[in-house]
Amino acid sequence: MSISVEAGPTQKNNRAVYAWYFLIVLLTVAFCVLQLHHSYYHGRMATLPDFDDISYINDGAARYRTAQHEGIAGLVKSYFVHPPHSPVFTTTSLIAFWIFGIKNLAAYTTTVIWVLALLLFADALLRNLPLWQRAGGVALALSIPFAGRMATEYRPDIACSLFIAAGAASAMRRGQLLQSRWRRALPGVLFAAAMLLKPSVFLLTGFLFCSTLALAPLAQFLEESGDSGWIRPRLYWRGRKRLARLIVSQWPAVAAFFLISLPHFSVTVVSLLRYFKQGMVTDRDIWSLKTDLLNHLRYYLDGDGGSAMLGWHLYALVALIGAALVLRWKRLVEAPRYHLVPMVLLAGFCYLTGTLNEIKTIFFGGNFDLLLFAAGLIALGDIASYLARTGAPVRVFLPAACVLFGALGARFPPNYVERGSLVASSREKSCNLLYQELRKLTEAPNAPVKKIWFSSISILNAVAPFLYYYKDDLTPPEVLHTDFHHIDWQIQDCINTADAVIATEPGNGEAYFHFPNGAFQGVILQQLYDDPRYEEVARVPTYTGKGYVIFRRTSKKNFLGFNALEGLAAREGPYPQWGMPVVRWGLYPSTRLVPDDGSSGRMELDCEAQVHKPGQTVAVKAAGKEVFRYAFKNVFSFEVFKCEFDLPAGESVSLEYAFGDTTSNIPRAVLFKMLRLTKKKLQSPGLEEQPKPKGVE
Repeated sequence: MSISVEAGPTQKNNRAVYAWYFLIVLLTVAFCVLQLHHSYYHGRMATLPDFDDISYINDGAARYRTAQHEGIAGLVKSYFVHPPHSPVFTTTSLIAFWIFGIKNLAAYTTTVIWVLALLLFADALLRNLPLWQRAGGVALALSIPFAGRMATEYRPDIACSLFIAAGAASAMRRGQLLQSRWRRALPGVLFAAAMLLKPSVFLLTGFLFCSTLALAPLAQFLEESGDSGWIRPRLYWRGRKRLARLIVSQWPAVAAFFLISLPHFSVTVVSLLRYFKQGMVTDRDIWSLKTDLLNHLRYYLDGDGGSAMLGWHLYALVALIGAALVLRWKRLVEAPRYHLVPMVLLAGFCYLTGTLNEIKTIFFGGNFDLLLFAAGLIALGDIASYLARTGAPVRVFLPAACVLFGALGARFPPNYVERGSLVASSREKSCNLLYQELRKLTEAPNAPVKKIWFSSISILNAVAPFLYYYKDDLTPPEVLHTDFHHIDWQIQDCINTADAVIATEPGNGEAYFHFPNGAFQGVILQQLYDDPRYEEVARVPTYTGKGYVIFRRTSKKNFLGFNALEGLAAREGPYPQWGMPVVRWGLYPSTRLVPDDGSSGRMELDCEAQVHKPGQTVAVKAAGKEVFRYAFKNVFSFEVFKCEFDLPAGESVSLEYAFGDTTSNIPRAVLFKMLRLTKKKLQSPGLEEQPKPKGVE
């Protein structure tokens, strides 16, 4: 005899819940596969990773190689010695490379994490509804435009906003401050995750965390007092002790926030403040939207930002929130799970901060978008609960309407470039050729290039070839900073410091000429052609025919234009182990030179030298008259100085030193890497024809 046991209600419910979450995982994977497939042929994945994706991908690749060569201890150390711009996205790309190897598209597979987090967040906000009604919220989450961008762009902006919204919503849950301390810590954990996702916006994230900590006790206090009004100073004063206890009860969230985020920010806060100043102050004019007030007001609603991130969903979310606020005002919603008004206030604050700031990008409105989305789903739960309580037949159609609206409003992110097109194929060829040329320079046997400078901001800037270095398990060279604005001293400093310069031809198809430094590219190119310290070694074309010109510092022309009468030692070197080319010592008390071609008139003396003792000076005299004096600022560091003067026929130029080396028989004073005496050239006609940007002499 056999006994059959039927599944009870609890078992059936558990099976349904498990099936529901399994379905969410399947929907997440299917959605990401569909989005990535579209991106592979028409989007950002159709060609090389671009800004800002490439920055996080390269960082993960570099640390993957660090882990291979130095182990886990070296990897952990690198997070503190060279802190990542986004610890979370660097780590996810590292994991992707560990699984798939260093491939262009490997990091994008990890975006499934953030899409799954979005769906689980939507499900959590509607947890009080039946599963079939929660499907409406999931449909809205999958179809909202920022979900597609979350899947196809490898940057932390939207994920950061998602965790901010999740942290705020968890704090606004009814009775949250009456839960166990572990549950009360949840908002702090989520906000700390947002901080580590995008540390560069830590000031705004921290302010939103503090605002959440201020609003949550007020909401709980008003609920306990049975008062729905928020502006009640007398009520707050009478219940100040209870309000104080509610505020203090949030200590687990504060503790979790600081314990998680403090290790990273203890070593990065100064650099983050500099980064903030650079973007919001120094480069403000680059990112500012020059338009009227109306367009600023509309930018994150139905303007460029709102269309890219919210689309039609803006109107649905606003309608849901409006309806729910009316129901709550009339007290028709019984025991709502979340406090809606604080979420709306936070979303409104984020909208105002983004709108009133002249700087506009679609991602700057991410906090508004995600908080509005969270408030909309809370409102959807209120409306569904009200309809279920009243027994209105329309309750059956509410989730169906959400699914239908989602299907009609869903769309792929805008096309970026077509795979196989001229632009995409040429870009990959150009990047590969640029990498090969850079390798020749960095692996040169005698004097390998260690510092390079890209004169322009471009898609094929240094970060793109670097991924090739990491694929081949090589260390890329140091890259000097390329500023969005160029002024004459910055240009000269980079040219004087770099071992190689990748200059941009006007008409280069990959360069961003709309940035202010784009106007300087022709001038820089001409200057490098005229600079005897550099020689052209290669050209890398782009799809327009114009491309990059690679210049390498050469020692062939470092000592020219003179005959040394006295005080200049013989050539020695190069010394690759110290990064030195051929050098010559200037000997105390003076070095005396005459033009090798007998030139006279206006002359130019170019020097690059270092000293080994502080206090050294060089006095330049023409025909016995001092025309220039230079005091060295540092020791064991090459410094560049130059001067112009008139030299009568048959006269000499002398460089007189303050002191020499008294510890040896050779009175060494100054070590020259470059010493040139040349006739001052008139400005070339080609440079005269091109108008110079403001700031360049």
